[in-house]
Amino acid sequence: MITQAASMHRDEDVNSPSQQSVSQERKAFGGAQRIHPAGVMVNICFTIACLVIFNGFPQWVGVRISFDDPSSLVPLLSPQFWQYLPWLNAWWGLSLTLNLAHLGLRRWHPITRWADAALTVYGALVLLRLVSGGSLVRYDPAWTVLPGALEIGLWIAFLVTALSAANKVFHLFREVRRQDFPAAW
Repeated sequence: MITQAASMHRDEDVNSPSQQSVSQERKAFGGAQRIHPAGVMVNICFTIACLVIFNGFPQWVGVRISFDDPSSLVPLLSPQFWQYLPWLNAWWGLSLTLNLAHLGLRRWHPITRWADAALTVYGALVLLRLVSGGSLVRYDPAWTVLPGALEIGLWIAFLVTALSAANKVFHLFREVRRQDFPAAW
């Protein structure tokens, strides 16, 4: 009798509205999964490095012809690249903000999932603009492989980012349709 009453009391606790909402929140949007701080810190360090190098020390982005002569560094980026820097800065700044939010929250939440999906879509659009906007590298006849390799690398980055964005948006809309707005879809 006592065990049956304890079992019923435990079932009532599990089925209470507050417990159900926590359970539903964890199931929503793939669950409230934990953030791995080490990965977030790597993303933050990489983003800060990009911001500092491209904004503070753009002369370091180049090819060194001779390691004996420090003045042999030839700038790699063409003047056309600099028109994309504000778009890249926005992407990196928003990414830095999202990663700092992840460190503070320690878990994925619906708003951070939507922000991550939007940021990934924005990143794919920036990369598409970079690859379709013309030469980003100064042309030098001695560098026959470098411009092509950079362009291929940017196309690969665009494709990976675009597929990631499509996957994130698909899963988010599927979860919204499944849980919140069944009649509206």
